[in-house]
Parts: sequence; structure tokens; C-alpha cells
Amino acid sequence: MHFRIVVIGSDVAAQLEPYRFREKKLQDPFDAIFEETGSGKWDQWEIGGRWKDFFILKNGKRATTAAKAEIDFEAIQAEHVDKIRRYKERAGRATRNLGGGGSTALDEIRAVDIWVSQAAWRPFAVVRDSGWYELGELILERPEEESKRVGLMNRLLGEIGDTTVLTVVDCHI
Repeated sequence: MHFRIVVIGSDVAAQLEPYRFREKKLQDPFDAIFEETGSGKWDQWEIGGRWKDFFILKNGKRATTAAKAEIDFEAIQAEHVDKIRRYKERAGRATRNLGGGGSTALDEIRAVDIWVSQAAWRPFAVVRDSGWYELGELILERPEEESKRVGLMNRLLGEIGDTTVLTVVDCHI
């Protein structure tokens, strides 16, 4: 599975290296297993990848790597909230097209409106100072848990200077 990771700092490879799964060779040269070291989080990654040009900059351009001060976090948030709204509209049409009232599914989708606007763009994990802060996947059914994760992400971003570089990484986990 591919996940969006945000690496804080300019040396992406050095920040991610401690979290690489280590391959352990067995006696049979065709067999290999990944050593579970407790710190292994990924087996391959690339800058951008599926999330190339993820950041919206304050000058209107897009980038995969940028200084914190250059990133328009509000525009990114608005873009992702809009994507969620379009998804909800499609889900509502699909439910109606199936001939059912669909109130349960639509009610669940509507219930996330209040808090999803805060969490819509957040990454799966943030890596900073060689620390892996896993936020996990968006949890629609547990908004209180999601609020804690958004708080951690905001704290991590709030503690860095405006000139600090952020990079979006596509991690295969």
C-alpha cells in the first residue's frame, strides 16, 4: 500500500533510513523475508510519487518540496474538503441509484462534516528529526481519535521555523 508521508527537513533519505524494513536472506536464495525490527515502516519510497506537486504554494503554483512559509495550508485544506464533498455527492447519487433511501450511509457521511474539514489533507505520517509520527489513515467513525491526530500534526508543524523544508513522499508500506 502507498501512503502519503511528509518529511520535515532537507535530508529526506537520512530521515527515512532508520525506518526501512531490512531484508534478511534465508538459506534458499529464492526466499527472503523482511525482518521486523520494530522500526521498519517502509520497503520503498520516492519523493512525490502519487502525490507529486501535492503542496499548493502561496504564489498559486504547486510543489512536492517547499519551505513551510511558502505553503498555503488553507488552500490545500480547501481542496481536500472539496474532494470529500464531491465524494459525498457521488455516494449519495449511487445510493439513490440503487433504489434505497440510503439514509444510514448518507447520515454517516454527513456526520463527518464538522471535523473532516480539519483533517482532510493530513498525511499518514510525519517524519521529523528522525522521529516517525504515525497519524494513521483517516478514521471516519472515530472523530475524537482523529482530533488527537490532527492536534499532533499541527503541533509538529507549529514547532518548526518558516524556512524549514517539507517534502511529500510516497511510501510503500
